[in-house]
Amino acid sequence: MNFFTGTRGAAAIAALLAASLLAAGGSASAETAGAQVPSGYFEREGNEGELALVTGMSEFVRLYPGWRIARLYIPFPYAASVSPETVRRVFETVHATTTGSAYLRGDFGVLEEEAIAHLDTLKHVDEKLLFDCGRPAPCVVEISRDELVVVTPGVVKDKEVHYRLVPD
Repeated sequence: MNFFTGTRGAAAIAALLAASLLAAGGSASAETAGAQVPSGYFEREGNEGELALVTGMSEFVRLYPGWRIARLYIPFPYAASVSPETVRRVFETVHATTTGSAYLRGDFGVLEEEAIAHLDTLKHVDEKLLFDCGRPAPCVVEISRDELVVVTPGVVKDKEVHYRLVPD
């Protein structure tokens, strides 16, 4: 048995990877120099179309100072009747609920049907914003003035999901 097998080996590999990331200039900081958190929330393209019909959910994303990310999944077709103000109120409620990473389910005091919210923190590593999206590798978030793109790693090809800004 060599050093890199077993539980101790896994811990050693993780420590070596973390050390090499920091030595290469990587940062675990969630702050991005010069970037600003957009005012408003983002709505997935196709929220009222075929994508929502297939997944059964309409998806919304909001970013907060400190690069917190909240993802909200509202059942479709009910989501088509939810006003932008209601979505904003759900995000306010969800954000005030916890300061850590969490999955929450409920009506959040304003919805007629239960929705799911996922809160996490974006990490800034090698000039990329990353978060844990339940895949073997983290998802990448790309932000422009009026669009957010979540790049989900795939086995053969990465998948891009586009969101448009709904300003406050």
